[in-house]
Amino acid sequence: MRVLTANQMRQLDAHMIKNNAIPGIVLMENAANGIFEICQTLANKDESVIHVFCGVGNNGGDGFATARILLSNGFSVKVYLVGSVSQLKGDAKTNADFFIQNNQINVIDSDHLDFKFSKHDVIIDALFGIGLSRNIEGVFKSVIAAINDAACPKIAVDVPSGLNADSGAVMGIAVHATHTVTFQRPKPAHFLQPGKSYCGKISIVKIGIEDGFAFDGDVSASSRTLAPLKLEKRNPNSHKGTYGTLGLLVSSKDMPGAGLMCATAALKSGVGLLHLFVPQSKKVMFSTAFPEAIVRTQADFLNEDFPLTAVACGPGLSKDDLAVKLVKKAISDYTSLPKVFDADALNIISEQSDLLTQLNEKTVVTPHPLEFSRL
Repeated sequence: MRVLTANQMRQLDAHMIKNNAIPGIVLMENAANGIFEICQTLANKDESVIHVFCGVGNNGGDGFATARILLSNGFSVKVYLVGSVSQLKGDAKTNADFFIQNNQINVIDSDHLDFKFSKHDVIIDALFGIGLSRNIEGVFKSVIAAINDAACPKIAVDVPSGLNADSGAVMGIAVHATHTVTFQRPKPAHFLQPGKSYCGKISIVKIGIEDGFAFDGDVSASSRTLAPLKLEKRNPNSHKGTYGTLGLLVSSKDMPGAGLMCATAALKSGVGLLHLFVPQSKKVMFSTAFPEAIVRTQADFLNEDFPLTAVACGPGLSKDDLAVKLVKKAISDYTSLPKVFDADALNIISEQSDLLTQLNEKTVVTPHPLEFSRL
């Protein structure tokens, strides 16, 4: 699925308004309806008060529009504006005018806060949108801290306020949402830590039509990061050879555990044939643990060529001379295959820059922060 940066999302909004003749106020109304759908699954009309915290920009406009829809559907709503009424403009002001004219808006412009939240309530965070680029300070910081202290569900509009939408960084403080409703496409902050941990359950709401929009600098992410892994159904007219042959280069004489876990993961993924290349001293261990696998020695891998369709290399491998030779052959002799390099394979690559330059677009690397720093 495509992932849009803040600037790309602004371009998409402009495209839908100009090229598809969808007024901005309609996009805002569509966004509000999406937020309402999530909110009504969390709130109880008899017990819940919906607290809607709005900023002065378009994110706040989404909040005002949502609050109006909630009121028209019989929910108890309290609306807060963090900032000044004079700062509201455009579609955000249009949606705020109902609450201003009916004196149903609570303006928060100081740190003297007196919110009363119950566990049955729901909070909607519409303070900042995707354009935040500075640290949260002053009254906004106090409001976000109060929201985080509340023991009730919290819905963030687009991204939790306080997150940088492009990097996932926390700009001083951020709302810990239980749910996030984002529009058209997910943003990098929904996938990158620490932002992902602030988003809770993520829902993507379509608010317009993006026909003809060109995604500059396209970025994509697996939809599996938003939903549990679902393996495809097996074709009953198939066999183990239908589902690929994986070669695993794992383990050293002192570190078999990582290889055992890696082999378990490979089999759970649904691979048809698994070739395990392990130290001679661990061959019996792996043969006993995985009777369905073909277990060979690492020397076999160096001396023969195997009909593999993918290679994974590194867990528990060590950095001895044999391990270096294994990594080099995996890179040079299996160039056309999908490959995953992890753990000690990455440490070996980081010490030999010529290997790093040989990795191609079929290579996946999975470093933890220290391995990444070495690379």
